[in-house]
Amino acid sequence: MTPAERLRAAAERIRETAEWANEGTWSAERDLATGMTKIVTDSLTGSLARDIVKTDAEHIALWSPPVAVAVADILGNEGAYLASVDQRPDLHSTPNMARTELLLALADLILGAES
Repeated sequence: MTPAERLRAAAERIRETAEWANEGTWSAERDLATGMTKIVTDSLTGSLARDIVKTDAEHIALWSPPVAVAVADILGNEGAYLASVDQRPDLHSTPNMARTELLLALADLILGAES
């Protein structure tokens, strides 16, 4: 598998698991009665605390700590790159800015900002 194929395959795996998981924004919420942390999603009505279904579990498992750290490394490296080229407008090419815009949109989703 070429590097480009690997990247596309990883992106497709993320999309597949996200598509099958419950919609909406997810968060973790501690149940004061049981002391357990539950997954909460804004796509459900009524009581938001519920059991995780198989498709949700597969999506969550895909985002294990090593995967999250790798995504953090990508975002951190892009941040370092942007800081280094801040004073160099010649490095703000269209392909670089397109990549940066995608990563900024991802960062906004992670931070809860509205893009």
